[in-house]
Amino acid sequence: MPNEHFGITVVEAMASGLPVIVPSNGGPYEDIINFGKYGLAYHSSKHAAELIDALLGDEKLWKYYSEISRARALKYDFNMFEAKINKLLSRYLSMSVSRCNAGDVECVLT
Repeated sequence: MPNEHFGITVVEAMASGLPVIVPSNGGPYEDIINFGKYGLAYHSSKHAAELIDALLGDEKLWKYYSEISRARALKYDFNMFEAKINKLLSRYLSMSVSRCNAGDVECVLT
């Protein structure tokens, strides 16, 4: 869908090893396939059909995008996401604690 914000379906397809073809605008193009680095992007329905034909007709191209799709999808793995969130929260909480007076529990909790 053009101008889609993110596109979890794209990530799910990539995790399954499927090469992806997304519109050349919006979240999936910019954030997930990194402007064409990890997948293909179309600018018209005719162009999308040409890209599908290219993938289906070229085993090496399919394999290339399949492998990088699967690797890229790991960026969105729950465990990776959890680790990043925990790191951010730890950093934030340590900054908050360092601004509080020793023993000021109310300050730490706000």
